[in-house]
Amino acid sequence: MAVRIKVSVEKDLQSNTTSTRWTCKHPDKSGLDRQRQYFVLDLKIRFGTYFIDWNGSDCRLLTDRFGLVFGALAGMPNGWQGVHDAAARAMRIARVLLWDVAAKYQSHRRGHYLALSCGISHGGGQVRPSNLRWSKAVAKVLSFLLQDAAFQRISGFADCILRAYAPRLHQYSSSVLDSLEKRDSNLERPFPDSAFAACCFNLGPQTVSYPHRDHANLAWGWCAITALGKFDHTKGGHLMIWDLNCAAPLRPGATIVIPSALLEHSNAAILANEERFSFVQFSAGGLFRWAENGFQSEAAWRSKATKEALRLRDADLRLRWSRGLSMLSKIDEFAPPKTK
Repeated sequence: MAVRIKVSVEKDLQSNTTSTRWTCKHPDKSGLDRQRQYFVLDLKIRFGTYFIDWNGSDCRLLTDRFGLVFGALAGMPNGWQGVHDAAARAMRIARVLLWDVAAKYQSHRRGHYLALSCGISHGGGQVRPSNLRWSKAVAKVLSFLLQDAAFQRISGFADCILRAYAPRLHQYSSSVLDSLEKRDSNLERPFPDSAFAACCFNLGPQTVSYPHRDHANLAWGWCAITALGKFDHTKGGHLMIWDLNCAAPLRPGATIVIPSALLEHSNAAILANEERFSFVQFSAGGLFRWAENGFQSEAAWRSKATKEALRLRDADLRLRWSRGLSMLSKIDEFAPPKTK
């Protein structure tokens, strides 16, 4: 069953994107306090949030009022408890191994918890696509997590969700990443068969994010968020989507897939004695811009482009948002065939 949200992704959310449409803007500074956690009671009383009725296991697609599938409450496969337990245990081990660097990477704009990303990125001062790099000690722990069978299964599940419900976006993402790795053998995805370029291990001990957009990700791309740990998902840890004023319970082991660059989101606070981790998979918008420019920067491409090429590029820019959204599916693509 789909969850229909009364919004037009194409019209109502385009203003969240940058002028190039590859990435998105930071949220407007007015309104929310983006340096605090909000409790479920805040969402219910102060903001009048709509809470989606979801059991946390079954897959429910998120659609706009025109039937565009822009995300999924993906849930989890049957018999997933062992996978969750193994992944959470690996997170606890990793945090212990990184106790001496935890303070350095504990506080950031998304919240106050240890967060370590790895994979292929482009942005934040990088002059070209490159692998995120860490000290030898941190890289060793990240390698331990990437080689863990539980995280390989979680990654595979998220990739299957993308392939099943946004097949054109999956094909586009995969082909761009394949082309980047072919041109530069040093580039390496965290999980070779995945359509996601990078991932982040949020090691807590209480991974509760502030309201934010992952603005540097591909504007219409999907980001997979998997919750892990020991917390009561009926009382906290909900994924709040502020642009849509809705929230969904996110139980340990479950995955939700949303366009995290486009939608401002956060987690509801959990109880003081609880533990929460998360595992996130994503792709930077700059990677796709680099490939679109013939594997060079926008400035480098424009310095060599003819007037006709520049004219066509400007025309393409006006259509980029709608072309990006055309990679997403419509809900009727998954409707059962009508019988005579």
